[in-house]
Amino acid sequence: MNRPSNSNGSAYADLDNDGDLDMIVNNINQPAFIYRNESEKLKKNNYLQLKLKGKVGNTQGIGSKVSVYAKGKIQTQNQTITRGYLSAISPVLHFGLGKEAKIDSLKIVWSSGKQQLIKNLTVNQILTLDENNANEKPLKKLIEKAFFTEISPPIAYQNPDISINDFDRQLLLISEPSYTGPCMAKDDLNADGLDDIFVGGAAGQSASLYIQQKGGRFILQKTPAFETDKAKHDASAVIFDANNDGFQDIYVASGGYHSFAENDVLLQDRLYLNDGKGHFTNQTQKIVPELEKLGMVTDAVWIDLNQDNKKELVVVGEWMPVTVFAYEKGKMVNKTNTYFDKNHNGFWNKIAVGDFNKDHKPDLMIGNWGDNSQIKASENAPAETYYKDFDKNGSIESILCCYIQGKSYPYVTRDELLNQIGGYRSQYPTYESYADATLETIFTPKDLKDAGHLTANHLQTTLFLSTKTNKFKVSPLPAQAQFAPVHTITVLDFDKDGNDDVLLCGNNLHTKIRLGRMDANYGFLMKGNGKGNFQYLNQSLSGFKLKGDVRSVLQVNDLLLFGINEQRIMGYQLRE
Repeated sequence: MNRPSNSNGSAYADLDNDGDLDMIVNNINQPAFIYRNESEKLKKNNYLQLKLKGKVGNTQGIGSKVSVYAKGKIQTQNQTITRGYLSAISPVLHFGLGKEAKIDSLKIVWSSGKQQLIKNLTVNQILTLDENNANEKPLKKLIEKAFFTEISPPIAYQNPDISINDFDRQLLLISEPSYTGPCMAKDDLNADGLDDIFVGGAAGQSASLYIQQKGGRFILQKTPAFETDKAKHDASAVIFDANNDGFQDIYVASGGYHSFAENDVLLQDRLYLNDGKGHFTNQTQKIVPELEKLGMVTDAVWIDLNQDNKKELVVVGEWMPVTVFAYEKGKMVNKTNTYFDKNHNGFWNKIAVGDFNKDHKPDLMIGNWGDNSQIKASENAPAETYYKDFDKNGSIESILCCYIQGKSYPYVTRDELLNQIGGYRSQYPTYESYADATLETIFTPKDLKDAGHLTANHLQTTLFLSTKTNKFKVSPLPAQAQFAPVHTITVLDFDKDGNDDVLLCGNNLHTKIRLGRMDANYGFLMKGNGKGNFQYLNQSLSGFKLKGDVRSVLQVNDLLLFGINEQRIMGYQLRE
């Protein structure tokens, strides 16, 4: 198997009918390789091979499920022969049985629903199963109604298409920060007892304010101040009474990347007051100086973590640990070690608070990058980024590094590195010369000495449960929670059982081409049991069919409204 080749596909099958699997490897501009399995160890083991003969329209029994039982052990296979585009494997199902000399029973459920049970089978044979011999009637599927149904939303907002490629400006980015909207917030802005909705605008699009009417209708209210600021990109918004006059005001955080310059006035946050008065001064340096350069903050909450009637500030962000600040003697002091045994550095996006284990203390669920990508991280093998103006052209370059087999390598390709940072082309004239390069071989110790260095050791969306000692402990979530980046966490009780349930949404369609679209989240509804554990409900039961980058969710009356990047607002209603 050490012959050089450009191989782009493989399949396995028992080509010589000797009971073990052989391998076929497809090559570019070269005949295929066929490898015969000659392991002597395998010759001493037993097997069973099955050919499925389905009815007309599905003669290979695609979709059938076969289970083989032997001495209390079970093996199950589904008949699915497709392997990629225009590729397939052998339709013969192969079961390796080891030293088992007899099969207790075999059960097949055909794709039509019919079933067949065969007992006391001998090993080391090729058996043909015919769907016509299936004598058990199909099982009737229990059709359950979905909890949520898509409806026409009460507000007609459309997030605009953005014709920006952030990678043209900074090739070494992991994803494009210009695609972060839309943000949404709700509150009673006209004191009529009904929640109104603020929807942030993208750069070049003014924000929108929808005033709720009796009966649940919303009317778009023109707001000249929003139109004045439409060149800014609204990244987040919160509604509160800023000047204690009894009327709710709107604070909007500006963000994005776009063509904004450093310290651009378009990145300035805004406060919209109902009465036109009130002023704020920056007290960060005086009260909590550590917050000024804490990192790329993405979310924060004020919450009383220790029941002393004083709220702590919990802050998360990219390449940051979950950080806690407490108020002491007129200042905010870092108390992270009081609540966490270690730093959980992640690509954190969103915090939600709930009492998920019903101990009357707040628990934290925090959205993260997830496990479903090429970027992996752990305590011993963290993701890393080094940042500096390496080529001294006035702009900072950030180089992502990941561990492969215990050694850290740059994630950026040779072309990305050389196109972003000049002067290294002669050092790496070929792809082969760059293949084993590490950051230490690319840059000199002098180059790296004053470079910034950040790490991430925890990429899972995580539930932190409170304990009697006030230290949070990590509680496992269903695997689906890690399928894609989580950007919204909605705490609700959809089944009215008194336990907090959670809806996770997110995705990231604007990552590096090499990473691919991270869009495996269609709205993950998780049912809580009140003890800190959750059960994932599949889409047919939850009813959610969300596609794209969900960046905000609002609960308004009995509706859920979803703000999706470059799409219209979507609405879902809980069934009665």
